[in-house]
Amino acid sequence: MKTWLFGVLIILGILLTMWFGNMALSLLSSPNDMGVASGILILAVLATIWFYVITRIRKRVTREGTMKKIGVLLAIVIIGGLGSACTTVSPGHVGIVVNQWGSEKGVSDYTARTGTIAYNPITTSVFNYPTYMQNVVWTKNLSEGNPLNEEITFTIRGNMAISVDVSLAYQLDASKVPHFYVQFRSDDLSAFTHGFLHNVTRDCFNELGGKYELDMIMGDNADFINAVKNELKNRVGRYGVLIEQFGIIGAPRPPDDVIKGINAKIGATQLAVQKQNEIMQAEADAKKAIATAEGQAQARIKQAEGEAVANERLTRSLSPMLLQWRQLQIQADSINKWNGQMPQFTGGALPFIQVPQQGQQK
Repeated sequence: MKTWLFGVLIILGILLTMWFGNMALSLLSSPNDMGVASGILILAVLATIWFYVITRIRKRVTREGTMKKIGVLLAIVIIGGLGSACTTVSPGHVGIVVNQWGSEKGVSDYTARTGTIAYNPITTSVFNYPTYMQNVVWTKNLSEGNPLNEEITFTIRGNMAISVDVSLAYQLDASKVPHFYVQFRSDDLSAFTHGFLHNVTRDCFNELGGKYELDMIMGDNADFINAVKNELKNRVGRYGVLIEQFGIIGAPRPPDDVIKGINAKIGATQLAVQKQNEIMQAEADAKKAIATAEGQAQARIKQAEGEAVANERLTRSLSPMLLQWRQLQIQADSINKWNGQMPQFTGGALPFIQVPQQGQQK
């Protein structure tokens, strides 16, 4: 038999061995004893066959040159097989294992973790699937997120339509990635994000929005947002989707006529508060003026009372001798001021006070 044909048969034998070996390894991991026993039996048969083949090869190959050629060919086959039987799972990803042959054909229930892994490239394929955080923005603004209007519009109590922009972050549960992949059959998470996930989120808004008034959406809306977030978690959690962050970007947008009404209401409220403050200020000013007037009146009363008391005390302190002394003092002041000339026009009595004789009784 020619050397190259002999080498081809060896290669085919190796490939068949890899195929049956992968089957045997799958049986060894089966939950029942029969499967494990079948796997052991296949491995034993493969080992026996290769022992027989190697023995025949050693007997057939007698020339050193032929042996070297076969050795080089086997080395190339083994190295190439090892290279193609390994792959690397990147950080933030898991490896989805897909069986191409056998009764276990399809996506395996387990995933390959980060790092270099070995597999049978003939019967199995492995590809990366992301599990890192996915940040999503659904907005009316075409310059943010997708270049499409992805705002979510829903109705609240009273059949009023409200539009909101939504931010969301999620990641996939690594243990449920095979189930997720089988369910959605998509290698691109953006299709899931802007398709199924967007639709489910809108359904949650519509289902819960009818329980809330406008003030509960426009004002303190934390209760409403948490209710929508929890409902969304329950709906997508069974697919292995973990919602890590959820919120509304900016303010909700009601219809334009409602916005005008809200602004008018806010303006009226602010005006009423302003008028009430002015009334309170006027009342405070009036009370201040009254208090000032009352204080001034009380001060004048106290002053008058004090003067009356002083006059009374002064009156009581006056005596005939004090009055006579005061008259003499006034007369002395007049004499000191007189220049010795008689007034040119006189009438009436002289401005001198009659001083009584000493000892004269009143």
